[in-house]
Amino acid sequence: MTAERNRSGGYVMFLVAAVIALLAIVLVTTARVQAGLSRPLRALREAATEEVAAQSIVARMAFLLLTEPVGGRSVVVGGARAPDTPSSSALSARVISATGARLQELRLDSRPYAVPSEDAAFASVQDEDGLLNLNAGDDAALGALIESIGVSRQNARGLAAALNDYVDEDDLVRPFGAEKGVYQRARLAAPTNKPVRAPWEAARAIGWRTALSERQRADIWALTNASTSEKVLNVNTAPFAVLEAVLGDTRMARTLIARREQSELRTLDDIQGITGAQRRADGVVLATRAGKAFRITVAFGRSLDATRYRTEGELKFADAGADRPIYWRNLRRARTPDGAWEGRDGGNGPERIPDSAALLAP
Repeated sequence: MTAERNRSGGYVMFLVAAVIALLAIVLVTTARVQAGLSRPLRALREAATEEVAAQSIVARMAFLLLTEPVGGRSVVVGGARAPDTPSSSALSARVISATGARLQELRLDSRPYAVPSEDAAFASVQDEDGLLNLNAGDDAALGALIESIGVSRQNARGLAAALNDYVDEDDLVRPFGAEKGVYQRARLAAPTNKPVRAPWEAARAIGWRTALSERQRADIWALTNASTSEKVLNVNTAPFAVLEAVLGDTRMARTLIARREQSELRTLDDIQGITGAQRRADGVVLATRAGKAFRITVAFGRSLDATRYRTEGELKFADAGADRPIYWRNLRRARTPDGAWEGRDGGNGPERIPDSAALLAP
């Protein structure tokens, strides 16, 4: 009896040990599955949180553009509402508004601003009149801009000519360009002979998908607009690469940027005092005022050079009497762990987004 009882006890212990081992395997497997599921769930939750925060920041930037006076180079926070007043020119820490508050600037040249209420969040506004218009028909300027992102001169000239042939109204082939026959042989849709309505539509021109990498196309989109109205370039908000491409002179572009950092350029005489008669702007008219369209970008990351998430949109003001006086459209969203922020660092880190005087007014 004792031996049988011992054997039975041994079987029971063996079964208990087997059950415990099986439960352990199940628990470990379940834990691993849950751990595997938690990572994408956490990523999804973080993405949703960042999207909400990004849209909140976009709304804050848009409110500044809607409620504060816009000068040639910046939104003048706390400035006078009447146009062409001294408060919309040079600003400094000592300039005081009529309400006694210090005037602040939100520059419209894509420089980044830190967001006080968010951890590692940055925002910028770019006046689209400070970007090269892809519909301007300026072969030299567009070719130089494409060359500035690392494309060979010959390829850059060909891409510029191909796009300008794509948007112009005639069927004449520019040097290095392409018209309907070339597209037919390549089995591509023929040129529309109409202006592009968004920068990325340039990818429909022959060569733009094959000769440019995805990153190079993104670099071009960041430096160009697709306005179908005025073909102007605001020298107060244009990036260096755009000024250099349009003027065809590196030193002149640097001089313009140094001058506008001191105070905004307000008249054509201010421009001609720097450029003289050496301007090269075949299809672009140099100007000193901001336009009606603004590109707002928000990014999250550890630093300005390592953004993990970026969203970009366009705020556009319509002409007087329009049914919709304000237009907003999302341009693109991207998670870019190795992406670089296109804006400039002011030296000691970015300034903070100023608060609207309209919100602070009694």
